[in-house]
This record gives sequence, C-alpha cells and structure tokens, in this order.
Amino acid sequence: TSLTIVQILQPLFAILAIWVGSDILVKNSLELGKKLGISELLVGLTFVAWGTSLPEFFVMLNSIFFLDESAATLSYGTILGSNIANISLVLGIGLVASNQTFSSDGRDILLRSLIIIGATLCLVIFPGVDSSYKQVVSIVMIASMFLYITVSLRGRKGSPINKSGVRIVQNVSWILASAILIYVGSAGIVGSGGDIMNHFGWGATAVGTVFFALSTSFPEIATSLISIVKFQKTNVVVGNVIGSNISNIFLFGIISAVYNLNLTSSIGSLGGLLILAEILLLGIFILYRKKDQIQIPAFIGILLISIYLIFLVTIS
Repeated sequence: TSLTIVQILQPLFAILAIWVGSDILVKNSLELGKKLGISELLVGLTFVAWGTSLPEFFVMLNSIFFLDESAATLSYGTILGSNIANISLVLGIGLVASNQTFSSDGRDILLRSLIIIGATLCLVIFPGVDSSYKQVVSIVMIASMFLYITVSLRGRKGSPINKSGVRIVQNVSWILASAILIYVGSAGIVGSGGDIMNHFGWGATAVGTVFFALSTSFPEIATSLISIVKFQKTNVVVGNVIGSNISNIFLFGIISAVYNLNLTSSIGSLGGLLILAEILLLGIFILYRKKDQIQIPAFIGILLISIYLIFLVTIS
C-alpha cells in the first residue's frame, strides 16, 4: 500500500518542529549563559548539548512505549547512528561552514577524548555483555558524563555575571518551550519510523541508525550552523557535538539501567566504525593543537563528511 499524504508530511513537519525548537534553544542558551557568567564551553556541554540530545532521548522513550519488540534495537541504533552523525556529518558541516580555521578549547583534550572513547566502548560492547553485567556497563556510561564535565571545566572560568536587569525567566521559558517543540517533533519521527518499517520492510537497525539518527541529529546540525554563521561561536559547536555524544551515551545508560533492553539484531561493524571515528577525531585534535587551542582547517570537514558516507554504505 502507498503512503498517505499525512504519512508523507508527518516526518517533514516533525523535522521542522525539531529544527525550530533547536533554533530557539541555542539562541536562549547562549543568552542565558552570558547572563549567568557561564563559559561558552559549559553552555555547549550543558544547555545546548543536553537540549539537542532531547530528540534521541524522546525517540528512545517513545520507541519503548509504542513500538514494543523493535524498541531496544531502534533505541540502540538511534544512539549509535546519531553519534556517528555528530562526529562526521555535524562537525564536518560545521568545519566546512566556518570556511576558515576552526578554533576550540584544547585543554585536557587527551583525557577528555579518552573518556569519550571509553564511554563509546561501553556503548558498543553493551549488546554482547552478559545480562548480569549490563547494569554495571549502564552505570559506567552514566558516570562518564559527570567525569567528562568535571575534567572539561577544570581551571576554566566564564564571564562575569551580567546583572543589568535582563529577564532570565524569559530565557528559561523559551528553553522549556523549545524542549516541548523538540519532543513533539521526536514523537512524530517515531510515528514515521513505524510507517517506514511497515511500508518499505526496513529492519529496526536500518530505521534506527539512519532515519531516526539522522532526523534526531538535525538539532546538532542546526545549532552548529547557527552558532557559526550567526554567532561565530566555534567553541560552542565542538562543545555541542562532543557534549551531545556523551549525553546520548549518558541517556542510553539511564534507559538501559531502568529498562531490560533485549537487543534482537546485530549492528555488525557499525560499532567499530564509531570507535574508529572517535580515534580519528582524537588524532585530528592532537595534530592541530596549538598551546591551549585546537585550530582545525576547514578542509578537514570534507574528510569527516566522507566518513558518514562510508557509514551509509555500510548500513545499506
């Protein structure tokens, strides 16, 4: 049977809701961070990264509530695919869009990258871990988020707090409104995924790692482009991309600790590709580090985007 007009338009409106919600989120997060005297790195790691990870979180929850036996595979695939998209596609687009040397905070970069790689290893080995140890792996994934933030903020200071009578409540209200928009869009994405599985006969792994993951990565793409083009904040972009990856693993750790996720299909070499992407990113950070700054030329973005193309070929 052919897809109805509603089924075709639903994912478009869902993606639009996620995009608009992300635009509102990054604008008000940057404003709120400035008013509270929070550094751009912390803004990227917290408000922006957690906010842009909401789609993955909501997609995981909605999948578990509404898609029954496919839920665990869809949830896992969404996080895996989204993290690959963040490293390769989102950061790659950000580098190309900057059209110049891309700067970011390089302090403690080796330790921060090792924490990310360790958390990613936990994510990748999770399906094969004995059920009696899954809870332990989940707790390690949760703990990695707090460890990463602690290391990232060590010795860093933000701007002085702005007490010029700005309305902080207004920013918080807009951030909450953006979360609602992102949730509505995420719920629409899950509904669309169910239709695609039924209509095209795609498996849960393909729908999760490509359709769900790419759709839920739109906030990261949006916030990266907005941060670079509108605000010239490349530091926020790296904080957002890396922060979103660790946030995704953190959120998966919470859900896997609460729910008994039974992964029914293999992810093949995709876990290995994600680990390789993390190691490549560490190599790029080390290669282009100058003192306390990482200065990456824009052409590296093309290399990262090509990794995502390899991922698409692998999953097809």
